[in-house]
Amino acid sequence: MMQTDRVKLSLLTEVDLDELIVLFKEPHVMDFIFPMIDLSDEERKKTLQSKIKEIETDVGYFWTVRDPKTKELMGIVNLNPIPRTPEKMQIGWIFSPRFGGKGLAYEASKLIFDYGANIKKVSPIYAVIEEGNLPSVKLANKLGLTWFDYYMEEDLKVNLYKWEV
Repeated sequence: MMQTDRVKLSLLTEVDLDELIVLFKEPHVMDFIFPMIDLSDEERKKTLQSKIKEIETDVGYFWTVRDPKTKELMGIVNLNPIPRTPEKMQIGWIFSPRFGGKGLAYEASKLIFDYGANIKKVSPIYAVIEEGNLPSVKLANKLGLTWFDYYMEEDLKVNLYKWEV
């Protein structure tokens, strides 16, 4: 568990899955999450269960982000292999727009960025960001990641941002 005064991160468990499915249904939450955008609730749940397996095998990490006082789910953050290139580690975040503009995504992402860079000694760390997702670009830049490359996923331009020691 990692925590600040405003965010509490806990590793993802089966208990969190139904609540995350509800979060994913909030307007605009999945707008830029192309691998999961067209999935059914059951398919999303299976994807999340595979992320729990990554945690159990020390391959990747997914944390829920909650308000430490109310325990309300605000989002999730991750540090895990990029699916198309599993030798590369990515940092990512999905937050409810209800918590936007308050610096909470940065606060939570900074905790896991520091964990990856300083504890797990991950370098480089990538962020995979769809073209047009300006809030995520801003957050990646604030974490110290810079544009590195892009690839096309069907008709979608996906940008890679990178940080390394």
